Amino acid sequence: MRKRSILLFVFLVLVIAVTAASAASVKGWGEQVRGSAGMNAQLRGDPFTVPNGVVGTISSVNCDGNGFWIQGSAHLVFNSASQA
Repeated sequence: MRKRSILLFVFLVLVIAVTAASAASVKGWGEQVRGSAGMNAQLRGDPFTVPNGVVGTISSVNCDGNGFWIQGSAHLVFNSASQA
């Protein structure tokens, strides 16, 4: 009985650890469609939210040279990948 309880405990710890590790990874995409100056430019993408109290890390960015944006409480906008 004790051996069974230990195995169950180890299994549950592994399940929780794997769930936490997979929940920490998010992918997003976005693109900028340029239009006439001040008229019809568009930002398209799949937004995602980092909950309060959680630290988010950008691990990689692919950029075609037109820049990218990050919007948050400080409304930060990066014009080029080198500024991030």
